[in-house]
Amino acid sequence: MEADTDPSDIRKADKAKHTDQREAERRKDPGIPPVNSFEAVAREWYETRRGEWAPVQSAPLWTNAYRVRYRRL
Repeated sequence: MEADTDPSDIRKADKAKHTDQREAERRKDPGIPPVNSFEAVAREWYETRRGEWAPVQSAPLWTNAYRVRYRRL
């Protein structure tokens, strides 16, 4: 053990790394964007703001974003 290394910090870092790996594996399923991807951040932003808009405003916003993304497929 090194003099300036705290064993609990090492364990916490290992646990965080494994948690991130498990989350990445879970998100490989279709329809779930990777963590911190543009799509994941956009979906989170949309979900937090959706309550501020009338349904007539919020539905076209996400529909148009989806259409632009998948237009080339």
